[in-house]
Amino acid sequence: MQSLSKLYFLTKNKNKLREVSYILKEQGIAVEWLREKKEEIQANDTSLIAERAAEIAYRKHRKPIIVEDTGLFIPSLKGFPGCFASYSFNTIGIEGLLKLLEGKERYAFFTTSVCYIDSSKKR
Repeated sequence: MQSLSKLYFLTKNKNKLREVSYILKEQGIAVEWLREKKEEIQANDTSLIAERAAEIAYRKHRKPIIVEDTGLFIPSLKGFPGCFASYSFNTIGIEGLLKLLEGKERYAFFTTSVCYIDSSKKR
């Protein structure tokens, strides 16, 4: 793997950028914002989505890139919305999700996957 002093974080979320920048600064790595929409495959696996998005972004920019993907999984809804959390919030909203949970257990968890890719293609 190449020596890093700077890498690019593909996200449209400035708060995620701030968090990642803070964490990596402690390791001597500067983070530049690659502010564009990530290309996402349709899958229910955050690691697969992050990996494919990183590969697509790397082919386009040819720079060391990190990409993350997060899903919200609600067991009583058979894992829904999963990797489609953003879409769900933009369509039915939190009120719609709460309506679906009426009479059901309200336990949920997030899963986040991060993928790093550079010229060596190592992740």
